[in-house]
Amino acid sequence: MSEKIYISKNIDFLVRKAKVSKDEFGTYFDLNRGVISQYIREISTPPIKTIIKICETYNVSIDDFIKKDLEKEKYEQKDTSNVIFEPPEGYGLISLKYVESLETTVDTQKKLLKEYEEKLLSKKKVIELA
Repeated sequence: MSEKIYISKNIDFLVRKAKVSKDEFGTYFDLNRGVISQYIREISTPPIKTIIKICETYNVSIDDFIKKDLEKEKYEQKDTSNVIFEPPEGYGLISLKYVESLETTVDTQKKLLKEYEEKLLSKKKVIELA
């Protein structure tokens, strides 16, 4: 008989206990937008590094985090001084490389549109001559 795993339920509980959005919670643990929702809905499972960081932040053992329902266990965080919900440095900033990539994509699309426009005009002329 397999043991029940409570990772998703405990993440949901800790998000509610922290009184922050799922995205804010994820940001604190260097996770992309929407990842916490995937963990809560059991679409994916957090990597062990993330589990360790969550457990260290909330002073809960990895074993308890995985195998116990923290909400039913009436988990109380002992020390909240190390939990600061601020995004990591550079969060929300768009990298120059990403901007350049977008510019290249736009330039390529403009060239393709111009080519298609020219092809349509030439076909229109052929039709008009017929």
